[in-house]
Amino acid sequence: VYPNPATSVTSIRYRIMDNSTVFFRVFDLAGSTIVESTGTVSPGEHEMKLNAEKLAAGTYYYTISTNTSSLSSKFSVVK
Repeated sequence: VYPNPATSVTSIRYRIMDNSTVFFRVFDLAGSTIVESTGTVSPGEHEMKLNAEKLAAGTYYYTISTNTSSLSSKFSVVK
């Protein structure tokens, strides 16, 4: 995630080895889904942009998953 902490738009970069359906979710500390998207991507590096201006200050978690793997991490939003 760059930048972290985020104030406006933050970018999450990831790499896919095969054509895959990618599930992207952002959760707050209570476990509520804030952002959710699904799409098919080709092999290579990709970037997901998230508008953090609409999020309250705090800590959030994200998950990027395919049928064969997943990645989870956290990021912060400051105002």
